[in-house]
Amino acid sequence: MTGTPGAVRLPGRAPARRLWAAVALGYFSLGAGLQLLPRHLTEQVGTTEAVVPVLVCLPFLASAAARPLAGRLAARGAARRAVCGGAVAVAVGAAAQAVATGPAIVAAARLLVGVGEGLLFSGALPWVLGAAPPERRGRVAGWFGLSMWSGLTLGPAAAAALGALDGRTGDAAAWVLMVAAPVVAATLVGATPGQVRASEPTPRAVAERASGPRRRRGPTRTDVTPGLYLGLVACGYGVVVGVLALHLRARDLPDGASLAVLAAAFLVVRAVGSPAVDRWGPARPAMVLAVVQAGALALVPAVTSVPGALAVSAAVGAGVALAYPCAVALTLALPASRPPAVAIGITTSCWDLGLFASGLGAGALAAAWGTSAAFVAASVACAAAAALLAGGHSPGATGWGSSLRSAGVGSPPTRRRSTT
Repeated sequence: MTGTPGAVRLPGRAPARRLWAAVALGYFSLGAGLQLLPRHLTEQVGTTEAVVPVLVCLPFLASAAARPLAGRLAARGAARRAVCGGAVAVAVGAAAQAVATGPAIVAAARLLVGVGEGLLFSGALPWVLGAAPPERRGRVAGWFGLSMWSGLTLGPAAAAALGALDGRTGDAAAWVLMVAAPVVAATLVGATPGQVRASEPTPRAVAERASGPRRRRGPTRTDVTPGLYLGLVACGYGVVVGVLALHLRARDLPDGASLAVLAAAFLVVRAVGSPAVDRWGPARPAMVLAVVQAGALALVPAVTSVPGALAVSAAVGAGVALAYPCAVALTLALPASRPPAVAIGITTSCWDLGLFASGLGAGALAAAWGTSAAFVAASVACAAAAALLAGGHSPGATGWGSSLRSAGVGSPPTRRRSTT
């Protein structure tokens, strides 16, 4: 298999299913914590309600910082080390939260969980993509991303079900699951063969090394547009997760079904639509779905019925479903200067930063002007994401216009003449 310069060469297939399961287990722990933590903080730790959103959002900030490190480890053939270390960090962080007696301990534990999640996912994804042919990377990224979302969907559901069955005993069982799930993930990955880098340099590489440092040619992968697009879309999704339940309750509408419909629409569109990223290029689906999400968010303040709430929730879930595989494909379409694993890690960090910013910003907007203001701001963010791709250019960047045209935006496709 021939890979992108700087990519790790894998002997045959990566252990994709095992890595998928490991990531799902890690995010199961994170999702269960999102369900348990607000009540745990107020009832057991004694934290004020104003501090709860900050502590809940802390892992996203830590994940954003850890993902580039995971990419560098994967680029050096140490993806297994990153994934195993991430799973262990999640387990330790979950255990620390369960026994925490003060907000400071919870904050440290939440940061550790975030670092672990960043290492876990962003170490595993390049491992899997390195064994995938270039023409299938969009669908592979979309399929593998389902591991994260499956964990985030099942974790809160399991924690809520256990708590409903037996109160504090159920919560204690959920905390045990939060620790056990990433431990199983670390065991799964630790028992697999690691990445293998090419140990013998090719004659061409030996000659180039002997001739001295090479001059870099052409544009480099320094464009911020894929990450900025992903961060803006994440702001829309983060507002929905953080504010939709409060918005619907204030209008005497059920909120549980809406969030379930959003998750179902996300999973269906991600599973069915990921091949479209490779077939039509990543920019077109990304642009269209960002517009869909912006329109759905703009309609939230006008929702007055259960069918309307369900329809808007489904549209938001569908709109964000392909954002990540599209952003990964757009990142890989840029001319390479750093290893692809590092570039993907940096782009993925923007998703975490968008969620962190939206969690804090939505609360402030809702407190000052009501929940409708938060959804209007989220709609504007998604519209800006679509405009970024429609423009096909980002100020100060190099090579983005040509990369977008090759990804399906801009001038009509032209047939290339082969050269020898």
